[in-house]
Amino acid sequence: MWKSTFNMISQYPLGLGIDIFQFIYPQFNDPKLWEYDNITARIDKPHNQILELYSATGPFGVVIFYSF
Repeated sequence: MWKSTFNMISQYPLGLGIDIFQFIYPQFNDPKLWEYDNITARIDKPHNQILELYSATGPFGVVIFYSF
């Protein structure tokens, strides 16, 4: 999941916008993720605070967030 998020960040380095992850992630989804179990859940977060912040707000949002 994190690898797919890194791919998403490389495609959209300035961020996607807040709460947009769940709509864009399926384009970058790794099919191997679903081989382990018959998962029917929706992935709406990368389950890593820094990756979620970076994918939503880009490098500027991360710098502003951690500067305070």
